[in-house]
Amino acid sequence: MQGHGPPTQTATMSCALYSLSKQVNKSFVVLCLVASAQISNGQSKWEAKYDGFVVTIDNKKVVGFTRSLGSDKERGTKIQLLKEPGGTQQIYFAADLLGYAIGKDTFRVFHNLQPFTDNEENIPHAEAKIVENGRLVLYDIATVSGYYTITSPGVGGTMQSTPIIDVDHTKLIRARNGELVGIDRENFVVEMKGLIKDAPDIVERIESRKLKFKDLKKIVREYNGRFDN
Repeated sequence: MQGHGPPTQTATMSCALYSLSKQVNKSFVVLCLVASAQISNGQSKWEAKYDGFVVTIDNKKVVGFTRSLGSDKERGTKIQLLKEPGGTQQIYFAADLLGYAIGKDTFRVFHNLQPFTDNEENIPHAEAKIVENGRLVLYDIATVSGYYTITSPGVGGTMQSTPIIDVDHTKLIRARNGELVGIDRENFVVEMKGLIKDAPDIVERIESRKLKFKDLKKIVREYNGRFDN
């Protein structure tokens, strides 16, 4: 009587097929779980990759791919937002927003900001970059203070003009009570003593000039690290 093949070979093949079947079923279950999680979270395939957002003046957050398209003198930074690559662009201006993020940089937009109480200077739409976040929030506000051009010899000896933009940087701190405090070289020691009086050792280093205005980011980071953890 003719057999159907060596028993050991048949057993080996059966084991291999059973193992493959288990792997396929396991992979199918994993794929189903992943798909189910994505559907339950309501996420499209692009959402995990969004690199920015805008917050409209009525406090609505719109997420997407963002980039700067330059700046308008009256309305501030012009921001392009796409819901997906190659999709229909939405255009926003900073003057119409409460905040926005482009890549790793996040900005809060303050309207009619007066950074220093002893100065009547008013910034209609201040785009404040968040430098440090925590118990104290440190912002940097870049404002254009002037335009001029320089003329120099170019290719072939012809004279060419190069536009130069002067930019001033205003440092602003939001205290724990929400108060906004403008910081400059003149008021640095007095204002910081009030803001971080619960860290006397840091205050002492400021008073002894071991920490100076140029160390503002370092000071806020150290202070936040001490209390936010």
